[in-house]
Amino acid sequence: MFSEVLWGGHFARSLRTADGTAIHVVYEGKDARQLFSPADLRERTDIAQQESTRSENLHLRLDNEHERLAATALAAMSAAIDDTTQSNLENLGYFDQGEEE
Repeated sequence: MFSEVLWGGHFARSLRTADGTAIHVVYEGKDARQLFSPADLRERTDIAQQESTRSENLHLRLDNEHERLAATALAAMSAAIDDTTQSNLENLGYFDQGEEE
């Protein structure tokens, strides 16, 4: 499972798998890549240095998943919206009055 949080120029991404949890955090100029065992449910003990090969593999999967989802999001942003869908989205408050597609 992939998740991403962005706030004020910082971000955190994680990938949770049966092999462990890879977390990549950039905060206040610091870049950290952590790995947690699947048995460490509270994610308290970073094992990235001890398990460097597993950490590298999971972080590669994390980066690849991020790139794949970002490409999908860009494609979705350029999708054409028909008039009915546009009207439905406006009624739900997704567009301000006068805002173009």
